[in-house]
Amino acid sequence: CALPICHVGALVYEPVSGKLFAGAHANGGMWVSDDGTGESWRAINKGLDRPHIYSLTARTIGDSVTLFAGTSPAGLYRSDDLGQSWSEIPSIHAVPDTDKWTFPPPPHIPHVKQIVFHPTDPDTLYVLIEQGAFLKSYDDGKSWIDMTSYSDPDDASYRDLHRLVIHPENPDVLYVATGVGIYSS
Repeated sequence: CALPICHVGALVYEPVSGKLFAGAHANGGMWVSDDGTGESWRAINKGLDRPHIYSLTARTIGDSVTLFAGTSPAGLYRSDDLGQSWSEIPSIHAVPDTDKWTFPPPPHIPHVKQIVFHPTDPDTLYVLIEQGAFLKSYDDGKSWIDMTSYSDPDDASYRDLHRLVIHPENPDVLYVATGVGIYSS
């Protein structure tokens, strides 16, 4: 059993480098298996000041790989050097209603549930905050809009987002799983 001291919540194999990345809950931080086997691991947390990792993904543009990590409390980090260093993307906190972000079970701390890239436009990404926001960036995370049209003020849960799937043949069609049902654009 690898990483028995961690509660791993996110796992990504990055094919360009052949590395396997793991993000762990409960301040477990970020880990990499450099040979991609998962037999040996080393911590890679430089610049990651929120080491409670909920989501992780990798984007490849040409030969360039960028890792993105979502945390609790809700934060978004990126690494352009395969996890050797991380920098926070503070712009997700510039959208309206961040003061309403929460998570129902105590201690009520929201987290980045999922990070998804548009399949044909690599500068467009989506970030789902549980609970509180369905964020979209057209400019690689420099700015965000909160896509609120799926939610209703009378919903039992405030913007309770779980998963996003983009239709593989028509990337204009989005499916969003929430705490109150599934929506499609």
